[in-house]
Amino acid sequence: MICDDWYVREIAANILEKIGWIPTDPVARSYYLIGRKGRDELVEVGPSAVSPLVQSLADGDWHIRKSVAQVLGEIRDASAIDPLIRAKGPEMP
Repeated sequence: MICDDWYVREIAANILEKIGWIPTDPVARSYYLIGRKGRDELVEVGPSAVSPLVQSLADGDWHIRKSVAQVLGEIRDASAIDPLIRAKGPEMP
């Protein structure tokens, strides 16, 4: 499960990097890259990144959801279609 606070994810990823942690499996790498906002690297991970990215579609910040949707679009995995359709858009004033 992904933390729902982008700032906490970012700090956790930065700390993991500082202590020299290197994710060895693609799913762990995906969670790490989500925290680091490693868009291009997430695309390179490919379909293994879809599940962690789909979880990020529930983020409270629409900017994060937008970035996640763009990455999922670049990965082009069919399993992301329904979650993308159901994803919440930006809040309207």
